[in-house]
Amino acid sequence: MEIKNNYFIAEIGLNHNGNLEICKKMFRDAKSSGCSAVKLQSLDWNSTTIEKNLNVFVSLSKNKNINLKSYLKEIILSPNDHKILRSYAKKIKIDLISTPFNIKYVNLISDLKFNKIKIASQDINNYALITEAAKTKLPLIISTGMSSLKEIINAVELIEKYNNSKITILHCVSKYPTSPKELNLNRISTLKSIFQNHIIGFSDHTLDADAAIIARTIGASTFEKHFTFDKKAEGFDHSISLNSLEMKNYTQKINFASKSLGVYDYSNILDKSSRINMRRSIVTKRDIKKGEKATWLNLDYKRPYGGIDPSSAEKIVGRKFNKSLKKDQLIKFTDFQ
Repeated sequence: MEIKNNYFIAEIGLNHNGNLEICKKMFRDAKSSGCSAVKLQSLDWNSTTIEKNLNVFVSLSKNKNINLKSYLKEIILSPNDHKILRSYAKKIKIDLISTPFNIKYVNLISDLKFNKIKIASQDINNYALITEAAKTKLPLIISTGMSSLKEIINAVELIEKYNNSKITILHCVSKYPTSPKELNLNRISTLKSIFQNHIIGFSDHTLDADAAIIARTIGASTFEKHFTFDKKAEGFDHSISLNSLEMKNYTQKINFASKSLGVYDYSNILDKSSRINMRRSIVTKRDIKKGEKATWLNLDYKRPYGGIDPSSAEKIVGRKFNKSLKKDQLIKFTDFQ
């Protein structure tokens, strides 16, 4: 699939810390940083883990432990919050995506007409969830962390079964942060060769833009990156996320790489002005008398460009001049008998 424009997703997740005003500001900051979309997580406090395993204390900072169940209840977005944020995203003209962690939120996202639905890596084998998401006919994004190729193929085929062909597949390694030796970016090429009718991207869990630039050269065109309003804020993902200035730098670097790649063919000379300024023509190496033959010894090759091309020297060697010429004079085909 031809890449026309890069698509940048600022992964807010739960980094809004349950504060709608902070979340709205993050939407604005993401847009001004060059992002195409912002992404939320849509869940209930008990959507992913059984209750007894949530009734534990976790460390959010060096000096503070908090009950995980209470914390989740505090920061998750309500259905009405989703409605407010959907309206705000439309207002400032940025795409809004969310990752639903149960079918209830698939339906909510669909009803509110979010731009896309993201299937988290952990749910690539959650066929009930994927089926409901596919039925919405909204464009779907699949993250592939922890996945085998067979699992990815199965998920894509399941979505296509419901006549939903608007699929983006993100190469992903679910480690935070991901080290270079774990990235295996060549898998992007594998995904592009197998899923030729779908968009291939990169869910980037590294700490800078280097891996994403490489991913772009391989053919990724959608980039998802964790985003925060404050890298020192309390929460799970703030420290590994980009702030607005870092995100702007991130999008600019990848866009620069994209522009630099350019085209594959040589149908047009890219540097025609340099060609005119720097190429040579065939000139006389010394004064030439009328009737004298052109030889390899009395020809030279100098600027300016615009006379006989040096590659055509064999066409004039041995021919007689029909006029006298001065040294360093550009030779023309009309100068011969």
